[in-house]
Amino acid sequence: MFEKISFEKLKINSNNPLFLSKHVDSFIKFLFKNIMYLNLNEEKDLNYLKVNYVPIFNKYGLMELFSDCNILSSHSFLMDEIEKETIKTLKFSKVRGSLEQEDAYSTLLRLEIEYENMIAEELTVCCNRETCLQVLYTYAGILNYLSMYNKYWDEKAPIDLNYLNLLTELINKNYLDKKFEFDAFLGEMKKSIEYSVHFILNTDKEFQTGSAVEIDFSKVAALITLLIEKREYRNFISEVYRGGGALEVTDRVFLPEDMVQRINSLMVSTNNTIYSTDSIESEHIYTSFSSKYGYSPQFLENYLFRYDKKFLDSTVIINLIEAKALIKDIHNKTGQSEANIKQMLHEISLFPVDIKKIYAESFSHSNRLFRTPIIKIGEYYMLSHGLLCESSQYFKYRILKNQLSFPIDKKIRNMITSEFDEAELNTLNDILEKSKAIGETNFLLNKNIYCRHLFQNEKNMPQEIDFYVIKEKNLYIMEMKNNDLSRSLKNIKKDINNTTKGQSSYVVKLTNLNKILSRSDNIEAMQKALNGEFNNVHYFLAFKNPHYLAGGYDLENNVTICSMKDFTVFVNKLLL
Repeated sequence: MFEKISFEKLKINSNNPLFLSKHVDSFIKFLFKNIMYLNLNEEKDLNYLKVNYVPIFNKYGLMELFSDCNILSSHSFLMDEIEKETIKTLKFSKVRGSLEQEDAYSTLLRLEIEYENMIAEELTVCCNRETCLQVLYTYAGILNYLSMYNKYWDEKAPIDLNYLNLLTELINKNYLDKKFEFDAFLGEMKKSIEYSVHFILNTDKEFQTGSAVEIDFSKVAALITLLIEKREYRNFISEVYRGGGALEVTDRVFLPEDMVQRINSLMVSTNNTIYSTDSIESEHIYTSFSSKYGYSPQFLENYLFRYDKKFLDSTVIINLIEAKALIKDIHNKTGQSEANIKQMLHEISLFPVDIKKIYAESFSHSNRLFRTPIIKIGEYYMLSHGLLCESSQYFKYRILKNQLSFPIDKKIRNMITSEFDEAELNTLNDILEKSKAIGETNFLLNKNIYCRHLFQNEKNMPQEIDFYVIKEKNLYIMEMKNNDLSRSLKNIKKDINNTTKGQSSYVVKLTNLNKILSRSDNIEAMQKALNGEFNNVHYFLAFKNPHYLAGGYDLENNVTICSMKDFTVFVNKLLL
């Protein structure tokens, strides 16, 4: 599939037991210094350091690393230095203070182009394409190990005393207090690898063919994080200036401080959100998906965890396996048809992209390394047991959010909506039943005999009400949205646009509903339809997941924007 990669060169590298050692050593040291930097947070008390960390290093017999605590480096500091020098190099007309919107846009665009060129230079001058790919795939496997084992870390359990477990324990030591910081750092490292791997697989640029040198991953990661940051800022720029803010230039380009605080608050909330991919309802959905398509996340996990003797080696990070042999092995173990197995492997594989789309594809739903970690090279697969385990969790999320490479069957999508997306409506329904209040969930406006003529075939008009209740002649109407988890400014902007921009936005649809309810000649029909009298109408837009606009009020359209949790609390107090 990826014709620029030579399988023979990959095989030669794999047969050399020392091939990856210096690269791995360098990456371990890079991770160690950043993890300890996050742990210590400029802690200068040497006694604190000795009491809290010497026992850990002693346990692993790695006291030589402890001496490096005096020279800790920071991913963010390197980003500062690179941007400072890049701004000098590009000689912007304005290098201090607030930027006008047009200047801000052009500044960000020039920085993006420069960072893209610098990334290409760093990745192509160090080693050949195949070595670069294998090194970064190995780094991905290491990050996968740290993320997965930190999640289930048990300090009392017996473990191998090696570098990876030391790093995992160092993360876990303060993880509860610094979850956002550690997750942000590991997330930036993963994104850096995802972008790098797509670049290596798809670029037409020539790579080094002579003696290989180590990839300067600290610089590559800093450059890619800066590229992402500037692209995000540029995509968000209209929101910055619409709100009366401006981008600031010092030694770096920054968003306004108040906006940064608001975004960080949202990101922390998102980071703390637990997405229930393993609930009973979710399992029913995966089972239905399996019945329709012949594979599922459970099927993948069964192969990964139930069979010890299989072609896929769980003791190494990189496997190179003949495609036919892997498909046959999965078939022999599980009994599933080879056609369905092949389709499943395709769904969790990277695929080639146009060089101009590398950025977008690197962070897409269905073509990024940690979600789709299989790389097909000729008649062979490059894959990792650990990365496949992680991808199986993303696979569940992708099904629930309809983010596969193809549209999921409508029957299954409806099942997802009723059993998963709108599960919170069951709680509201219970409150209605206990209070005996007049109200309903999933009320179909276009089916009710009294009011359907007002809604059928009307564009940008709600066809149902997710929830309504009438109390003391006040009608409360709520529209619920199961928004995606916003982990980037691009997603935040998308959420804002879906909520407030355009004729099909959520707020506009509620406004159109209000126009019908406000007309005196419609009141009688609507009161019959809703089975109660009302004089006032209150509109709510409630989001299942953290949202940038939640906690606000749209004065122009008289819509309260809130979280589903806060709305449920409000209804509970109103009725019980």
